[in-house]
Amino acid sequence: MSKRFHPETGYMVRSGAFWYDHRVLLTVEEDDRIEIFRRPYTGKPGIRLGSYGYTQLDVGAPPIGLRQVEEYDSFPAPLAVLAGRSA
Repeated sequence: MSKRFHPETGYMVRSGAFWYDHRVLLTVEEDDRIEIFRRPYTGKPGIRLGSYGYTQLDVGAPPIGLRQVEEYDSFPAPLAVLAGRSA
């Protein structure tokens, strides 16, 4: 089962070759490892705060730089639902 987080504003997360900021929902699978970076200004990551594997991540108490996904965040946005329908 995957674990989902939102990176907090001012932080970036790297998972494999992909970078995530506060605008993107981060999904961590059982074989994934993530790195959390402080982002002092827009665009570039700064200090690396830590590296975490799937088992080290607690959805109820995420590490600094991540926040838990609220229940309403797990539903698709209304626009996404409408865009997916055929006419």
